[in-house]
Amino acid sequence: MTKQSILLVNLGTPESATPAGVKAFLKPFLSDPRVVSIPRLFWLPLLNGVILPLRCKRVAKAYQSIWFDDGSPLLHYSLLQQKALSALFEKAGQNVNVELAMTYGERSIKMQSLSYKKLALNISWYYLCSLSIHQPLLRRYLIKLLIIYKQVSMCQV
Repeated sequence: MTKQSILLVNLGTPESATPAGVKAFLKPFLSDPRVVSIPRLFWLPLLNGVILPLRCKRVAKAYQSIWFDDGSPLLHYSLLQQKALSALFEKAGQNVNVELAMTYGERSIKMQSLSYKKLALNISWYYLCSLSIHQPLLRRYLIKLLIIYKQVSMCQV
């Protein structure tokens, strides 16, 4: 039996709270025509000549004020969700590999997919924001995870 895998995908985050880390994240993100629909002839010079040089330092400073030991808040909480979902499957005796990937930046979807391929794992793609999850076991775990997450969030308020 092939081990099932779930790849949790999030938008992405800088790898470090430095101007270089922010630039390495923002450049591919803001260069994506699906994100910014301004004609590239106008957008790319504006992005590279004005936005990135001026914005990266300011954004890095803002990130430094909220950065966790393991990364940005998005990465920190995504890793907690990954661990919680893995623990729920393990507790139920299910052999499911849960990994985290980002659309932009490090931990790319492509790299995670390649590592799954090398390990000959069966990838199940689920959009966690969707309500159309068809496998009842996964639906129960996600609901339980959301309840746990809500309890943790309420404790931190």
